[in-house]
Amino acid sequence: MSDVGSTGYPGGYPGHPGGGSYGPGYGVTLVERLHGYIGKSVTVYVEEGNPIRGMLQAVGSNFVEVQRVVNGVPETVIIPIYSIKAITPA
Repeated sequence: MSDVGSTGYPGGYPGHPGGGSYGPGYGVTLVERLHGYIGKSVTVYVEEGNPIRGMLQAVGSNFVEVQRVVNGVPETVIIPIYSIKAITPA
């Protein structure tokens, strides 16, 4: 069994014994990660409904915008961040 006081990160959290540079509030947020997918084809899995496949056009603080074509007609889908289960490259 590992040490109960261990954070699991070498050096611990900042401000705690052992120092370190990683902890809560440090790192990349979901929205920041999604910015890397802008202009790429993605599949968005939502809590309810079918997956949405299309090109990621925009990422806001609480939504993503996906352009897709359904029966030859282009449409824009706005998806709230809280309803997204996963996003994968298509």
